[in-house]
Amino acid sequence: LIDQLRSKDERIVAIFEGIEEIYEAATAPNVATMLRAILIDLPIRLRTEPGRPLGLMVFARRDSVNAGVQQNKNQFRSQYQDFALTWTEGDVLELAAWIATKSGALNIWDDHFSHQAQTEKERRLFKLWGRKLGPDDHPGRTRVKEAYTAGWVIAALSDLQGRLVARDLVRFLQNAASNTSSLDKEDSYAGRLLAPTALKTAIGPTSKKKVEETEEEISELKAVFDKFRAAKSPI
Repeated sequence: LIDQLRSKDERIVAIFEGIEEIYEAATAPNVATMLRAILIDLPIRLRTEPGRPLGLMVFARRDSVNAGVQQNKNQFRSQYQDFALTWTEGDVLELAAWIATKSGALNIWDDHFSHQAQTEKERRLFKLWGRKLGPDDHPGRTRVKEAYTAGWVIAALSDLQGRLVARDLVRFLQNAASNTSSLDKEDSYAGRLLAPTALKTAIGPTSKKKVEETEEEISELKAVFDKFRAAKSPI
């Protein structure tokens, strides 16, 4: 392939995404060798080619890096940290608005959403999950002391380092939608799609799945989780 590209004076970039789908566990036989080849050996090989006719872009999960990079792991992470795919609070709010709009339930997202101020993004989402995790404030009614929904969702789905994962939000919205009944939308919550009770209930199954996926992606945590499970008292 490289010879063909050089003979035609062409350059291409190969993109690898979803490599985790071809194996069941990063600890399976030969997986570490494959991951090292694609994460370390192949990039080094391509850098040595005059003119670099073939480029490489690999999207890899954390557990794939841990399995494939056995030495100088911190150096490897530092080398590529500027390219890590991370989600900001604004990105998460936009994804929520995009999902609600693309589902046909609401029309709160457009191409200009990402350029809006944070307060405007939160305001647009009032139709999805309300301003607060409780009835909206109205003149003559006692002020509701509840968390603001957008901030609560972000805090609930973030890890201890403030990182968010898009699939957690997708799963959270799915669970919340499944738990919202027609009765929830009457009176106090008529102006929103998802009721506070449904949002709070959705945290449980969403968090459980997140723990399962974290254990799968970071094999070092399996022993820790097993210890917690063994020490858990029966209810």
